[in-house]
Amino acid sequence: PDGRIARAALALGGVGPVPVRVAATERMLVGKTPDPDLFARATTPCAEIEPLEDALVPPWYRRKLGPVLAQRVLAIACRRAQGK
Repeated sequence: PDGRIARAALALGGVGPVPVRVAATERMLVGKTPDPDLFARATTPCAEIEPLEDALVPPWYRRKLGPVLAQRVLAIACRRAQGK
């Protein structure tokens, strides 16, 4: 109701055998007012994941893509929470 993030949950899929929860990002978001700068700072832990290697996508690409996709999904979630 006051525009701040009351609860946050974020998991990355496709980086391991099961989705990986990014608790550090969740903690950075709670209690803050959502904005693109916050999302950029809060998703830096997504780049620290250690993805599995497979024949299709190299680990470095998954580490680079994690924060980008996380920022996008956080922006979408905030718009939906605001009814936009």
